[in-house]
Amino acid sequence: MFWIQSTDVEVKNAAALALAHRSYDKDSAMAIMNLGAPEHLVELMLNLNDDAQRCAVKCVQRLTEHAVVVGKLATSEVMEVLISLARSRDATVQQHATAALFNMTISRDIRQMIIDAGASSVFVNLLK
Repeated sequence: MFWIQSTDVEVKNAAALALAHRSYDKDSAMAIMNLGAPEHLVELMLNLNDDAQRCAVKCVQRLTEHAVVVGKLATSEVMEVLISLARSRDATVQQHATAALFNMTISRDIRQMIIDAGASSVFVNLLK
């Protein structure tokens, strides 16, 4: 986690990608969550640098592939940022953000939270 806390955005990008690749199983995903990665990933996703957004949203999307972390991500500001990034003009950012939101719909409660947060219009616009 040390590297994702760096002040150098390139180091943060590399750290986010490394975390994305490391989150292949639920134990690793839980460890990443327990180390406080979401707040740093949110910071990167809000960065105006396209590479930073791509790296961070890919990591979040990979984390959402594990049901054990979805609840923690849904209760943080991650979900709001994902909805915003699902509107991105960058196709890669949009794809990862949309996939992460879709992965989060495994729970009826979280699905309702996503709808209440305004994601329905995002999904409808993607289908047009």
